Amino acid sequence: MLDTNAFDHIYDNKLTDKVRAAVDDGKIKLFATDAQNQEIEKIGDNARRLAIRQMAEKIQVTFLATSAAVVGPDKPGKKGFNGSRVGFAKVVSDDDAQLLEALTKINSKHPLKNMADLLIIYTAIKENMDFLVTANTNDFEKPLELFKRERVTKLQIKNNADEKLL
Repeated sequence: MLDTNAFDHIYDNKLTDKVRAAVDDGKIKLFATDAQNQEIEKIGDNARRLAIRQMAEKIQVTFLATSAAVVGPDKPGKKGFNGSRVGFAKVVSDDDAQLLEALTKINSKHPLKNMADLLIIYTAIKENMDFLVTANTNDFEKPLELFKRERVTKLQIKNNADEKLL
């Protein structure tokens, strides 16, 4: 699972061909959710937005519906996530809804008050992903610890700059 900043990392560091080669060799499969899709749509620089869209297509990113839904967040996300869209999110069980609510209350400074990030990590876990690739590894560590206490997951958080991923 690629966080939105992983798209930026690949694009900014001209890694498209290297990532595509790893995809073509069957070493990796790349996924993102509608949350990342919405964030890409909100990139203000039209040329950059188009270039990142083309890069995502070239490296064969599969965009998935999120495994949960957020309707009408209090404030639209700074990066463009405005809530789940019909047809791009799934309904969760009552048990998982309680777990997701607990994730937003880990502590008062918890970074996953960012609903897009919550949906990204939850989807990565529910879709049985191996890695969540992000520049914001610290944002996802505590939520992953909580998930591991409550559910079985093999998900690991990896930094964008980790060249061993390819």
